[in-house]
Amino acid sequence: MRSITRAALVIALVAASPAFAATKAIKAGRLVDGSGKVMTNVVIVVDNDRITSVGTGAPPPGGELIDLARYTIVAGLIDVHTHMTYYWDRTPGTRPLGQPRRPAGVTTMLAAENARRTLETGVTTIRDLGASNEVDYAMRDLINMGKMIGPRMFVAGQGLSA
Repeated sequence: MRSITRAALVIALVAASPAFAATKAIKAGRLVDGSGKVMTNVVIVVDNDRITSVGTGAPPPGGELIDLARYTIVAGLIDVHTHMTYYWDRTPGTRPLGQPRRPAGVTTMLAAENARRTLETGVTTIRDLGASNEVDYAMRDLINMGKMIGPRMFVAGQGLSA
C-alpha cells in the first residue's frame, strides 16, 4: 500500500502542478485504471501539466524519464465533499469547526497546507463546499496559476444559511 501512495504522489505532483513544465515519461510496473483493469509495464507521458498518453512499450525519446517500475500506480482520486479552508492547528481537545474568524489572506495561507496534503494523498480533484470570503476561489486560481500546490478544485463559494 505504501508504494501505491508514493507512486500516486509522484504522478499527482507531476501531472497536477503547472510548476512542472516539459515532457516527462513515467515508467510504472503496474497501473490500476478507473475501471479496475491492471496494466503492466506502463509508460505515462506528461506534456506540461497534462497526461497525454498511457500505454506500454518504450518511453518516447527526449524529455525526462521517471522510473517507477517497482511501483503500482492508481488513477487520481476525487473527493467530492471537502472544506479546504478549515484549518486545525492540531491542539489536543480542540476542533476545526470552532476556529476563529480570520482575514481571507490568513485563511488562504493556512489552507495551502490542506491543499498540498490532499494532493500528496493521491487526491487530484476535489469539490470544495462552503468556504467564506471567496477563499476557495482564490485557492483554485492560485493552484491553476502554479502559485499553490494542490488538487484541481471545483468550488461552491459560501453556502446559504439563516
